[in-house]
Amino acid sequence: MVQIRVGDIYLDLYEFDPPKLNFAIEDITDTSARSEFSQTFRIPATSNNADFFETAFEINGFDFDITQKIDAELMIDGILFRQGELRLNNIFITRENEKIDYEVIFFGTTRSLATSIGEGTINELDLSDLDHIMTTQNVVDSWQAYPEGGNTDGLQNGNVVYPLADYGNTYTGVVPNEGEIRHSNAAHSKPFTNSSYALERERFKPWVRAKYVWDKIFEEAGFTYTSQFLSGDTFRNLYIAAHGNEATIYTEALQNTGLAGGNGVSPAEEVFLSPTLDPGNNFSGGRYNVPTTGNYEFRYQLIGEGTNALVSTDITLRIYKFLAGSTLLDSAQQTAVPNDDGEFIFNVNDTTSAALVAGEQVYINFTNSQGYDLDYQGVLEVLDAPGDQSMAPLLPEDYKKIDFIRDIITKFRLVLAPDKNNSSNFIIEPWSTYIASGDEFDWTDKLDVSKDFKISPIFYTQKSKIIFTDTEGGDDYNEEYYNQHNEVFGTLNVFGNNQLLEGDRTVETNLIPYIVAQIEGAVQTNNGMDNTIIGHLHVHETDGGETKHEPIVTGPRLAFYDGIKTTGSVGAYNDTWYVEADGGGTTGFTNFPMISPYNAFPVVADTLDFNWQREEGYIIYNRHDPNVGASMYDTYWSNYINSLYDKWARRVTAYFILNSQDLQDFSYDDVIFVKDTYYYVEKIYDVPLGEKASVKVDLIKILSRR
Repeated sequence: MVQIRVGDIYLDLYEFDPPKLNFAIEDITDTSARSEFSQTFRIPATSNNADFFETAFEINGFDFDITQKIDAELMIDGILFRQGELRLNNIFITRENEKIDYEVIFFGTTRSLATSIGEGTINELDLSDLDHIMTTQNVVDSWQAYPEGGNTDGLQNGNVVYPLADYGNTYTGVVPNEGEIRHSNAAHSKPFTNSSYALERERFKPWVRAKYVWDKIFEEAGFTYTSQFLSGDTFRNLYIAAHGNEATIYTEALQNTGLAGGNGVSPAEEVFLSPTLDPGNNFSGGRYNVPTTGNYEFRYQLIGEGTNALVSTDITLRIYKFLAGSTLLDSAQQTAVPNDDGEFIFNVNDTTSAALVAGEQVYINFTNSQGYDLDYQGVLEVLDAPGDQSMAPLLPEDYKKIDFIRDIITKFRLVLAPDKNNSSNFIIEPWSTYIASGDEFDWTDKLDVSKDFKISPIFYTQKSKIIFTDTEGGDDYNEEYYNQHNEVFGTLNVFGNNQLLEGDRTVETNLIPYIVAQIEGAVQTNNGMDNTIIGHLHVHETDGGETKHEPIVTGPRLAFYDGIKTTGSVGAYNDTWYVEADGGGTTGFTNFPMISPYNAFPVVADTLDFNWQREEGYIIYNRHDPNVGASMYDTYWSNYINSLYDKWARRVTAYFILNSQDLQDFSYDDVIFVKDTYYYVEKIYDVPLGEKASVKVDLIKILSRR
């Protein structure tokens, strides 16, 4: 007996018209994920069913909520057969407006996974267990993540890494305001190889382990998975950029930054600060209360006007720290000159940095040399502060969770197969290792010889050309490549080489290629830093003949963490670069944390390139051979595509006498033997559940077995 269970309710079914289920996990014409699903079938409007449907789908007269999906289970003889969701398609009503039938469809777990993930974006995930203090030591500790260290070494068990990359600079005119990630002392440059231009720790932006994000999405959707690949080394050291959603050179969303202001009329006094932005709740009592020991950066400002002035007055704004007493941190001054009516305006402002201790207070006050009454507004902004760094807000805000899952599936050509022993679990492996890796069944005796045994070449269902591509990026190297080649970096065109085929098919992801090259000014000479190969996530803009590196919004990018590398390929090419230290001063390094499209660097024969094809790229000084290693297509797609275009590739469509036990035992990685050939199952059509019947099956010939 076939039953549908929703919670504790068993729906009444028509005994003469049981649900018929279609079995498939993908379609070889486009490789998109498929779910096991039924034909539409009718359920009678018994009182039991009516109570359920009217409540679940908010049925009101002729209308019902078409957006609703109900978790449901297909039961055969009291045993769970498949788990999925039930959807209401139509209501059939008589002329007397009495409900007759509910027409529904059942979808298996693959569809349930997609709908459970929903349309939410990746930065809405709860990643709070990755929060950490943004310190130089934590940045450096993150470099010990796999493969530099063990599987759980590094910051937050290796789930967060801060590699070296060039996000650009800000400028006054053409002069950079910060240290530059460059080697040479060109005009107007501030190379980070000079300790005077050490990088602030916030110049490092985090990357989050892709497996961690994948696991969070599955956990949130209520599903689990079993996968040697997703738990293996290759996927372990793949990371997604968490660089924020503003074009800035700094890591965003530090908890202890903030903004406060105060106003009044007075010749001189402390400005009582009231917060307008205070995520860490650090402003109280009119002052900023230092929450943790470390380096801070402040912007302080006083603007306003005065009247009845006879002569100019010097307005001085001061910023102090206070513990047992007050200590001046910095000051700024402006001479305000009255007009003929004795009125003047002023705007005194500056920025300053200070090493502070938890428990200290920071405040501002002002004086004016003539003692005039000033109508003022004061501002104190905490631009930079150590504090809890949250990861989720830094992930791309327009990148959907379901698109992240699809992009991983697409890049690695993964198969998501429902686990026959656990309805909420998926078996997930690359197609190349999953298909034909399971049990072997001989269906020769099950063949229904009364019906046709159809053999067809597969390539007729394919296109003349397949375009494998990612998404165009906004950084300088991606733009340069696109302008030169009119295609995205790493794009691969695969041709069927068959005159019978027509048209194009595109396999595309939302991911932007992560292109790496040597740092600006690197040379292959003594202290040349020729091995310092990093991402350049900025654009070049020309100003008065000078080139400026302007920041961009990074967008969704994936790359491999390669561990710690020396700055030069040999000792003579090394050089030291500097980062601000937590306790003040600077720390120098002759090595650097590298993230790149390659799962190991330097590239060797078995290195995986995350691009669709191996690219020459922009690495120079013979530090990269584009003819070595394997692309994503080579590793995860080529065998599959070859199996479709091979002249001996065949699809067999035949009918087999199958019962419920055959389907209960069936798994999509199984090998089916018929007569003298091995196959894997592409699709099983319209299986009448609970019955032994002749069932239509599409089989794909296995050209070679592992």
